[in-house]
Amino acid sequence: MGRTFAFEPGAWLRDTRTLPLALRGFWIDLLCVMHEGSPRGTLTHPTGAHMTIEDVARAVGVEPAMVTELVAELLRRGVAAKGEGGALLASRRMARDKRVGPRSRPQASESVTRVAQALAEAIAFNFPKLTPKPERWVGDIEKLLRLDHVPEVDALAIVAWLRDGTDRDAEFWRGNILSGKKLRVQFGTLMVRFTASARSRGPGRRQAPSAPADFKGGKVDL
Repeated sequence: MGRTFAFEPGAWLRDTRTLPLALRGFWIDLLCVMHEGSPRGTLTHPTGAHMTIEDVARAVGVEPAMVTELVAELLRRGVAAKGEGGALLASRRMARDKRVGPRSRPQASESVTRVAQALAEAIAFNFPKLTPKPERWVGDIEKLLRLDHVPEVDALAIVAWLRDGTDRDAEFWRGNILSGKKLRVQFGTLMVRFTASARSRGPGRRQAPSAPADFKGGKVDL
């Protein structure tokens, strides 16, 4: 079995918010146990044999009577499902992740795609010999927008400045921001320099870049 499984903190907090603390602790322990099951996501041993109440009690360190009570509560609340073939419990999410496969990637949101493609367009515009690959930046740009709480309009304004700005800061930074990761890491500094540049130019309106071109793979991997 794999050593890790997908865990989304936001989804966990959202899905388990109404559960009592003891039930939440029991469920996360069961998820770790089920990750080693066969099939994965069910309360089974790695050999495929079904785990009994006593087996689960030993695995999580509580009394069998408490396991019986907590298992019934997970089923009642719809947190877990009955396992196929008689397994005590199964995790629907873990089973779904197994079907999707470890190499699959979630679809990027439209906002993430627009920022990634706009950055790729800006890089290709200023450095024609480079071949950006925006699909590789989805994770970093998604974190920039969702975790760092950067509005899409601000990200696009910075990218437009990197592409078309004529001031010294724009000329310096466009040669350093050649990936989504660099955009995220340097975004705070970029915003400060962009704001200073805008003030020096006087009142004006931010403009987002034009529709991005369709980039294909090439020798340079960004």
